[in-house]
Amino acid sequence: MTTKAENIKRLARKIARWTGIFLSLYVLYLIVLLIYGTATDFQPAEKIELQPKAPATTLLNASTVIDKAELSLLNWNIGYGGLGGRANFFYDAGGFFFAKGRMVNSPKAEVEYYLNGIDSFLKSQQDKDFILLQEVDSQANRSYYINEIERFAELYQGYQYSFGVNFNVGYVPMPLARPWDVIGHVYSGIATYLRYPAKAVARYQFPGDFGWPMRIFNLDRCMTVHNIPTTNGKELVLINAHLSAYDSDGGLRRKEMDYIRKFVLGEYEKGHYVIVGADWNQCPPNFVFNKFKPEMKDSTNNYPGNIAADFMPVGWVWAADTTLTSNRKLVNTYDKAKTFSTLVDYYLLSPNVELIEVKGIDLDYQFSDHQPITLKVRLSGWPMPAQDSALIKQ
Repeated sequence: MTTKAENIKRLARKIARWTGIFLSLYVLYLIVLLIYGTATDFQPAEKIELQPKAPATTLLNASTVIDKAELSLLNWNIGYGGLGGRANFFYDAGGFFFAKGRMVNSPKAEVEYYLNGIDSFLKSQQDKDFILLQEVDSQANRSYYINEIERFAELYQGYQYSFGVNFNVGYVPMPLARPWDVIGHVYSGIATYLRYPAKAVARYQFPGDFGWPMRIFNLDRCMTVHNIPTTNGKELVLINAHLSAYDSDGGLRRKEMDYIRKFVLGEYEKGHYVIVGADWNQCPPNFVFNKFKPEMKDSTNNYPGNIAADFMPVGWVWAADTTLTSNRKLVNTYDKAKTFSTLVDYYLLSPNVELIEVKGIDLDYQFSDHQPITLKVRLSGWPMPAQDSALIKQ
């Protein structure tokens, strides 16, 4: 007859054996992830020529070049259709190994609800000449493999469109301690829809990256550049960009910003018009990050940093609507009274692009963790319309 002490020892050995088995399997899981991630790591060249898709129907505009001085734009990070008002996100709450009670991926019904709301808003913006979107999924587990690029192209019949991938990972294993519930496969990036077709489109890889192994499961930040001819002999250089987030010391963003500055100054020196629409993941110059929530004090979690006031030469304009926030924190589901939000989405204009209006659209963060930003500009040096010249002569 076995004693109670022997039974306890036997149970302890079983627990130790099964614990060892589970730990061994988990370590093997991590090793396989690192091998697979390293072998499949997306490492794009600095410049990749893109082939924009041709319009499904005749161009909305009779001209194939920009034939007017005033242009309208929309810039919006749509949060891949998974980060609307009902969403919280484990990574915003500091999760890495565990979800901390937050979601990893939104339920399919909520993704469909968010995408329907995004569709509805984008339909209302069909008067815009250019639509710049970030976090647009092509094939991703988190958005249930809905091809959002083509979905939105259906809304903009007659527009040319391009796509630059910035998140190409076969399997994102986070949170690491929940292998049954992870982000999974992601193929996502920035999509641009153009009423006037570009003669050239290219993806430019930003410098800098997270160290190994984080880089193999993270985004490869980039910008897409569209060279669009105008009837006055110049080009509009339209740039869609998405800069680094979760960059605790701002080092990656500084490299990205330096790259953008050098690039746009070079294009402006060629005589081109330059417009950059982006999710900058930092506040514009001189904007107080907690302007709308003064009780939120400076902290690593809340303060995204500011672009330096002297970052660009005199004449360049940061076109931002400082009366409305554009991005909210995802630590919890959205609560207008409690959720921290700030301004990180706006435009940069070269001195030969005159700002008419920039306006944030308040959707109350129903469909994305970002708000859309519209822009109206006038290209300087445009030949004055005949009727206006006649009026001046009179």
